[in-house]
Amino acid sequence: MPKYILNGLNGNVGSLLKVKFTNFSQYHKDLITKDEEVFIHIAAKSQGRYEDIARSNIDYLLEVIDFCKKNNIKKIVFFSAISIYTKDDLYSTSKLLGETILKESGLKVLVLRLPMILTADTTNGILNRIIYKLTKNKKIVLYNADRKFNNFIGIDDIYDFIINYNFKRDYELVNLASKKDSTLFEIVKFLKSLLNSKSKIIKSKQANDFFNVSLKKAVKKYDFKPTSSKKILVEWIKKGTKD
Repeated sequence: MPKYILNGLNGNVGSLLKVKFTNFSQYHKDLITKDEEVFIHIAAKSQGRYEDIARSNIDYLLEVIDFCKKNNIKKIVFFSAISIYTKDDLYSTSKLLGETILKESGLKVLVLRLPMILTADTTNGILNRIIYKLTKNKKIVLYNADRKFNNFIGIDDIYDFIINYNFKRDYELVNLASKKDSTLFEIVKFLKSLLNSKSKIIKSKQANDFFNVSLKKAVKKYDFKPTSSKKILVEWIKKGTKD
């Protein structure tokens, strides 16, 4: 396995990912590298003032690219966002710009467009909002309840994809997510059972926006085998109750 450099290790995603790697250095701009081969760029800011988002998601990326070139690190993994497909907010736009910058950087690039990553962060994402209501035994109204839902992923699937990727292409962009094996209603019902919740789940007939993650490229081209949604959720809930 190559040696990696990681940043963003103090964040919710980075703190989980660093436990998986046994052979890595933590990035800082004055780091003296030896035999590192791959840079994994996790750090990003999704909320806050526009100046802070731009500084974190663009300026810092440019610093990382410069560092890689100066230290002869030719491969980089970039954590991007599935929200690029559905939103035009500043965070999603900054991620799209980051992808373009990397495509023209001269480095070998793997871009991972990722949905909600299941971490200890309980503030963002539809599943966290559902978990909150379940723990409070509040009524839950679901739109598109009977459609398959895979807009989330666990850290293990991300790690496995990275360590098995071979960087044969100069630039590659891949969506990753959990297995599309359960409807939104089935997922919420399963979470309700895990949490012993008394919440009432109501299926709304009202139309609403809905988005699933296509895994065709990851599965067909890279033999990606996503973990079942319920297995990921069990591990997530267990981790949450332990913490």
